[in-house]
Amino acid sequence: MTINLPNLAAYLIFNPNLTLFATQPALRRLVSIAVDKAIREVRSYTKFRFVWCYHWPCRGKVGHHCRPFNSGYDHQGFCDGARREQNAEGGPFDGPEPGRLATNVTNTYKFSRLCPVSASRSLAMVTCKEPLRLSMVTHMRNLFLQNGFTEQTLPEQAIMIVVNENSELACSIIEKAAMEKALPEIDEALASGFNNRKKHRERTNQPFYDMSVFSASRYPSSLPEPLRLKPNGLQMQQLRVYEDFARSRMQNQLTTYGAGEHYEICYSVAPPSSPPYEFLIVEPDRVPRATRPEVYHPSYGYAADVSYEGGAQAQAGAHQILEKFAQFIAELDKQISQTSAGSFNVLPQNHDIRLLVRQIPVLASQSFNRVETAMTLAQKVVQLLYKSESNLARETYVALLERLCETSNNVAKEVTTWLVYADDEVRFFKLGSRKYNVPVTVALIRSGLISLVDQDMQLAKLIENGRPTVIDFTTKLVRTCVLEEPSCATRQEFINSLEALNRLAQRAKAPERFDLSTLPSLLFCSVLMLLDDIRRGAQKSARDATRDDENAGLREQLQYLFTEWVRLYQYPSSNEKAYLSFLNQVSKALAQQGVFKGDDISSMFFRICTETCVDHFLKNKPSPGTAPTASYQPIDAFSKLVVLLVKIQTDPTNTNNNAAKINQLSKILSIIVLVLAQQHEQRRHQFNQKPFLRLFSSLLNDFNSYEHHFQSIYFQILSALGHTFHTLQPLYFPGFTFAWLQLISHRLFMPKLLLADHQKVISCDNFLFLWALVVPLTDPLIYIYDIPQGWPVFQRLLICLFTFLVPFLRNVELRETTRMLYRGTLRVLLVLLHDFPEFLCDYHFSFCDVIPASCIQLRNLILSAFPRNMRLPDPFTPNLKVDLLPEINQSPRVLSDYSGVLLTNNFKQDVDVYLKTRAPVPFLLDLRSKLLLDPNSAEAYNTGSKYNVPVINGLVLYVGIQAIAQSAPITHSAPMDIYQQLLLDLDSEGRYLFLSAIANQLRYPNSHTHYFSCVLLYLFAEGNQEIIKEQVTRVLLERLIVNRPHPWGLLITFIELIKNPRYNFWNHSFTRCATDIERLFESVSR
Repeated sequence: MTINLPNLAAYLIFNPNLTLFATQPALRRLVSIAVDKAIREVRSYTKFRFVWCYHWPCRGKVGHHCRPFNSGYDHQGFCDGARREQNAEGGPFDGPEPGRLATNVTNTYKFSRLCPVSASRSLAMVTCKEPLRLSMVTHMRNLFLQNGFTEQTLPEQAIMIVVNENSELACSIIEKAAMEKALPEIDEALASGFNNRKKHRERTNQPFYDMSVFSASRYPSSLPEPLRLKPNGLQMQQLRVYEDFARSRMQNQLTTYGAGEHYEICYSVAPPSSPPYEFLIVEPDRVPRATRPEVYHPSYGYAADVSYEGGAQAQAGAHQILEKFAQFIAELDKQISQTSAGSFNVLPQNHDIRLLVRQIPVLASQSFNRVETAMTLAQKVVQLLYKSESNLARETYVALLERLCETSNNVAKEVTTWLVYADDEVRFFKLGSRKYNVPVTVALIRSGLISLVDQDMQLAKLIENGRPTVIDFTTKLVRTCVLEEPSCATRQEFINSLEALNRLAQRAKAPERFDLSTLPSLLFCSVLMLLDDIRRGAQKSARDATRDDENAGLREQLQYLFTEWVRLYQYPSSNEKAYLSFLNQVSKALAQQGVFKGDDISSMFFRICTETCVDHFLKNKPSPGTAPTASYQPIDAFSKLVVLLVKIQTDPTNTNNNAAKINQLSKILSIIVLVLAQQHEQRRHQFNQKPFLRLFSSLLNDFNSYEHHFQSIYFQILSALGHTFHTLQPLYFPGFTFAWLQLISHRLFMPKLLLADHQKVISCDNFLFLWALVVPLTDPLIYIYDIPQGWPVFQRLLICLFTFLVPFLRNVELRETTRMLYRGTLRVLLVLLHDFPEFLCDYHFSFCDVIPASCIQLRNLILSAFPRNMRLPDPFTPNLKVDLLPEINQSPRVLSDYSGVLLTNNFKQDVDVYLKTRAPVPFLLDLRSKLLLDPNSAEAYNTGSKYNVPVINGLVLYVGIQAIAQSAPITHSAPMDIYQQLLLDLDSEGRYLFLSAIANQLRYPNSHTHYFSCVLLYLFAEGNQEIIKEQVTRVLLERLIVNRPHPWGLLITFIELIKNPRYNFWNHSFTRCATDIERLFESVSR
């Protein structure tokens, strides 16, 4: 049996949550080789079982399972079958008319092949699945061990996941190949039977009856009447069995867990001429895995850490899962009892309780039946929830129930039905717990697991039945949710229950129509008190509404004022003179109300204007393909109004009119932000960012048209808009993200901000301030720079953009929206690299500080910037003397605060002491501990690292700058002591971050680039461990194999490393560990 597997790798499934195969694509090829070997190994001892299973039913004449077709009529199949046979013989078809007696050649041929194939499929799944799994695991382990892994670093969990997800595919391949091998033997076994029927038809053209059926076996005559064969052939109900059997296609559906890809591999019973291993691949919604060429996720060394939360580990039985669940719940109860926190929300992200809540739902994904297991676990959690006594326990079990509901829509629907519609403990809530538990129900309502609409209707229905427990529960629930603070519902959300309680109270007041004995007096009083409190609350709301009505007249007047302004703006012949005349007349007419002077009324006016613009746009949204002019006209009119109001604004004391203009603009912008925040909070996913984008864009255009008038304060205007954009950053308003990116890169904002008037800036070790202080210039580490005023403003905005992107960029795969935002960010950086490279040069440290280690190209884009007045030497020039370049002794500008992070716990002071005295020795021994994060901190959880990356980056740059200022030698110096101690003490992850911090300083020709290049080469040469040399190479190589641009300092360092015989680079084993790696080094070296 020959198995041809030319494209096996294309059909292998790799779970996207396994970062190992994303960061090291070469391992995918090893998996493909292991699966291929396992298939060929297992097929050798399963081949004969398969052939026997196919061949056994066909022994004898035609096969016992097909004997019902050995006689009788064929009303439809004969003509097609006979026609094919006659055409095969080369003669014309001259068969009988429809309905004539005929042998059932077609059906006999079809079912004699289908039946044994289907029967053997079940045997195949039993005989080869487990041996195949074991063989795949063995081959993968051996191949991984042969390619750089050790027994300690072997990713056992990743291997098991890959084997589980691809075992069905491998079994299907073996089954298909065995089927193709057996079909010719089946046809050979059937040949004599077909020849007998053919000869009989040629002689007599009469139905063929095989009487040996009744003599060869006792079963035909002993069968029940519905199954017994008749001389005239199969009855319709008997034939239907075979037709249904034929329609049962042998399909093996392989679904990639969590990857969104779906394969169906259908095996058809092909004629013997079909080639082996022929797949019919159906891919309904296959989307290629998103790859991001510039993103490289480090595994920090080569001990690959496979983190897979919620992944499909080896499937476990129901008993094992319930045992693990009981252990987790016991531990969870223990943690809850030992925790002093009163609420689940105040627990840190890496608290043991939160970790258990995230870990328990993973058990469902390990089951053979994920939905049923999740349903069982959810039922047990509900029972525990209603037995819990503390608020922390209730909130914890509610959070756990939420995660279980996320596993399947069916689970969520069933849990909701339990919580809302299930009766008391008689049906579902066993173990003595009660469903009518107010604190538990409130917690469920706050989490959204209970729909208030459904709960209200259900309670109203039960109240009508007069159940005291329901009445008491509803009374307490409404009071807790509506009247107590913080409230989680409104009176309208319990309208049905309140009406039912009110009808109950009315009936209770008429004793002749209501039996008071069914309603305890205490309960009746509580109902009356609740209704009275609700009534008083409604009256208070009515009084508040009356006060609002008093302002309605003023609001209407202000809205009419804005409407008139919009009409004037739309009038074709209107000009600035008409605009100013209108504003003067209105100001005089409303002087007594102080629309533009009183803070409260003016704020109301600008809020009404903003809300009117947004509402008009939402009601008149332009349809696709049409011009949106009408929808945007009020927005453009409001922008014009704002600019003119700022223009005519004066200081009442006539002392500082410019400050009054800026204050007026800041006030209007703050009101726009408040309206945007309200819309963003209320509409959530339906939030529309277009009207606000248009408003800010119009403000930029209108202010630009009056730039000559605002010349003295134009930078303050841009700065006010910049501060507004900083307030609206994506981290706080994610629904405004794309509009925000478009605004900060607007052609009338970013270039003008970066080209604003220059100012003096003083840069010291640990702070940066404007040229307003008297600073002694004798300290060599104090620099005076002349930079545009807008640079710090735009630097903060870029930091906000990178901070928002970081959590998404840490993932190997991006969603389409995140990918679009990333592309937009790259385009902004490309514009900065081309037009404002000095801006990227001077703030490179703060940018690299927030960009995750996986974004190689994004970091390269920033580090490749160099001043426009500099011409870079060609790094590939033979015998290039870098130390002789004139720029190599010049210090670059660093406007970022790189030493501020070292001030904590006097760390900077300790570093300064050691740099000056090379003492005390314990400082070096404690250095690693000062770079670690608190494992319980939110930062450690969010970054996924135990190291404080900003401190590492700041320490590396600060020590290097001090060494350059003191002209310290590379070898045998205090700075090198610190670097070498870090290289030895840190683990793979910390070493990778440390070396990356050094590589971040390899930029254009300057003293920093030269120093850190020498440091990196020295660490490589002096490293006494092969893993250190390998990691130095990796940090350099991963930045060179991505798309251009590449930093100049990075290129000259790597060229020096591979070409200088002092470093003996090509003799190290890691350069030849794999053919792909060796080929990669050769291509880079060329």
